[in-house]
Amino acid sequence: MKHRLLPTILLLAMLFSLAGSAQASRSDATALLQVFVPDASAMARFAATGLPAYTFLDGFLLSGASTSRLSRLDAAGLEYSLLDADMRGGQYYLAYVRSGQMPPAWEDYGQLLLAGANYALLRSTPEATARLASTGIGFRAVTLSPKPLPDREAEADIFPEVIVPDPLVQAIIDQVTESEIYELTAGLSGVTPVTIGGSPYTIATRYTYSGESMQKATQYVGEYLSGLGLAVDYLAL
Repeated sequence: MKHRLLPTILLLAMLFSLAGSAQASRSDATALLQVFVPDASAMARFAATGLPAYTFLDGFLLSGASTSRLSRLDAAGLEYSLLDADMRGGQYYLAYVRSGQMPPAWEDYGQLLLAGANYALLRSTPEATARLASTGIGFRAVTLSPKPLPDREAEADIFPEVIVPDPLVQAIIDQVTESEIYELTAGLSGVTPVTIGGSPYTIATRYTYSGESMQKATQYVGEYLSGLGLAVDYLAL
């Protein structure tokens, strides 16, 4: 009986140890957070927490913190929301809806974490975002590395009170027309078809790894610059 009891006790002890380790691992996981920083005071209080800032949007930033570090935000009096409880293995993307576009069913392309008027934050994969790019939706990856915090107090002093334009720069600006900007933007964003290599083409996306679409977009810009009399060399097409 004693010979059977000892292995049973050891097995139970091992199971309790593994369960405790799993629980500790979950509690130590880094969560993705939306931290609201509407003014310079809030930004300064966030900086004092020592937590990383991954990217900045209008009035808030994305940060990461373990459960044990959430108290830093509470102590700083900052409002925040939990977006993803465990960031391990996660890849995150900000997708943008252009003017005139209808937002897609975001859940078809990943886990929807946050949605604004013209953007969405997704936990997704490169394969899913490649499918999203084919719909003409713009997006960028959110890199999980700390970014420097902007100085909100200094933003009001960026521009001098008196500006003396450089004559050469002003001459270039004077050649740009509003209609031309709209036409180029519409062509590059796929709103209107363009002529590339003498044939009509609609640029559905400019995603780096989209293949033909990115090549055509590059050629379109090159041909436009050539039409202005500039020498153009293509490094890769």
